[in-house]
Amino acid sequence: MTSLQNITKHFPQLSNIEEIKIGGQKCVYSAFHAEYRDIALKIVLTDGDDDRILREIEIIKNNSFPNVPAIYECGDVNFDGKTYIYIYEQKITGTDLRDIIQSGYRFPFIEVLQLLNNLFETVVKLEKQSIVHRDIKPDNILRDEAGRFWLIDFGIARDLKKISLTATGANFGPHTAGYAAPEQFRNMKRQIDSRTDLFSIGVVAYELLYGVNPFVSGAHSFIDVLLKTETLTEDPLSIPEDTDGELSGFIQTLMQKGHTWRPPSAAIAYSWFNEIMNKLGLEAN
Repeated sequence: MTSLQNITKHFPQLSNIEEIKIGGQKCVYSAFHAEYRDIALKIVLTDGDDDRILREIEIIKNNSFPNVPAIYECGDVNFDGKTYIYIYEQKITGTDLRDIIQSGYRFPFIEVLQLLNNLFETVVKLEKQSIVHRDIKPDNILRDEAGRFWLIDFGIARDLKKISLTATGANFGPHTAGYAAPEQFRNMKRQIDSRTDLFSIGVVAYELLYGVNPFVSGAHSFIDVLLKTETLTEDPLSIPEDTDGELSGFIQTLMQKGHTWRPPSAAIAYSWFNEIMNKLGLEAN
């Protein structure tokens, strides 16, 4: 990508610039901006995939979603003859769930409920704007210092109001194996809606409660993961705090293979979840 020296030179309006994550296509830095205060600076190499990058920015910048970091500013910048997109984004101080899971931490029941509440708050708003995230997974969820969960990385999000960027004849749609619903990785475009995100939420909840992804565990290849996603019948969940089994049944309904077997909308799923919370004597934060 480029050096920290180049970043400092091209963004004189920023101070306290520090590297957070350096990758082949995207680098993330923390910085301070006089107007926006603490920010995350993202530098993304366009590399012919401008449409997806710009759609991701458009989705977030033109909307205000709960538990999604805001985008303050974006534009083009040139380093060493290559064009990059820079993004000033709300900085969230926290850790992604993948790192937390790999540390051996087991999420307590109440924390999983908080996660579900925050994700439902977000996907209900996405649903109202006809947007499907399509990549809800532990790597794309941050837990901040206050215990709030944030959904990030809209890189393969689908705006159902716009023309799809994926070829209709493609064998597979954009996805992460083990978290994507069958209709998503099979590129069945007409079936993709908020229920696709509900499937992913169910898988994440299962993984946090049990410490394993049922579709990834024991799989020997990418194709094996997809086959398990389509065919595996998960054992009934057993959650000690869920004495009547309602939350267990709810999570398993989210993870149904057929999209018509899941709750018909994110709003209805959230309402169902709140009913379960009330029966447990809890309130969503």
